[in-house]
Amino acid sequence: MYKRQVELVIDSALRENRKRELNNLIDEALVNHNNTLFMQYSEELIQLEDLQS
Repeated sequence: MYKRQVELVIDSALRENRKRELNNLIDEALVNHNNTLFMQYSEELIQLEDLQS
């Protein structure tokens, strides 16, 4: 039982970390005017957020 709870906490922490990374990458893509990377990172962020809904 506790193992499953620990797995959920770790999974949530990993998702939150990736979301922070993606926000930084999106900002960097915007600064560099790289629309391809902006779209790629934005799509991944949307999918991560959809998983949490």
